[in-house]
Amino acid sequence: MRLVSMVGAASLAMVGLAPAALAAPDAIDGTATAATAKVNKAGTISDSGPQAKCVVDETSTAHSNGAAVSGVYRLGASDTSCTRAQNRDVTVTADETRFQLDAVPDHLVRIAKLHGECKSTPQNVSFSSSFEGIQGLDLPPKIDPGYTAEIKGKNGATAAKFVFSEITKNNNGELNINQLHVTTYAAGGASADSDIVLGNIGCSTTF
Repeated sequence: MRLVSMVGAASLAMVGLAPAALAAPDAIDGTATAATAKVNKAGTISDSGPQAKCVVDETSTAHSNGAAVSGVYRLGASDTSCTRAQNRDVTVTADETRFQLDAVPDHLVRIAKLHGECKSTPQNVSFSSSFEGIQGLDLPPKIDPGYTAEIKGKNGATAAKFVFSEITKNNNGELNINQLHVTTYAAGGASADSDIVLGNIGCSTTF
């Protein structure tokens, strides 16, 4: 089983090089959503909604039994945790299991476990990500945040794109991390157009 991990730390002012096209979480001290998925399969729209969403000071833990769209993707059980310590420091985690993308013919992608974590204090925000049991993707030994892998369809166009640890910063200074952002393209030969985010975590300096 292959294990890939990455760790990063930065003041909020230093983060801002990642794509900015994604919607960031609410401007609060910490939140996590295990997964969201929007799929357009031959004109039929499926929207999973936020799976296992937690919010600091509101919902400390959340669980999802999984989600799936036949012939596109599957996701097993997922859990999130949003906690604040007595010193006000915040820790937010998201854990997903048994992700499978089968939208691209003859190219199955599986990831056994995903873990993302963000820790925030009044001075700093740090994050870490890990991926276990990756199959079907040709990845380098070290994956930096924002690394992108693609699968080409038989027509040479992109059928699926995978962005690891995708980072954005919203106008409120909150750090937004998509542990894995998967997009599929019917024009490239995939069974559907889809936008799947695993492990969306938002955290900021706490006051």
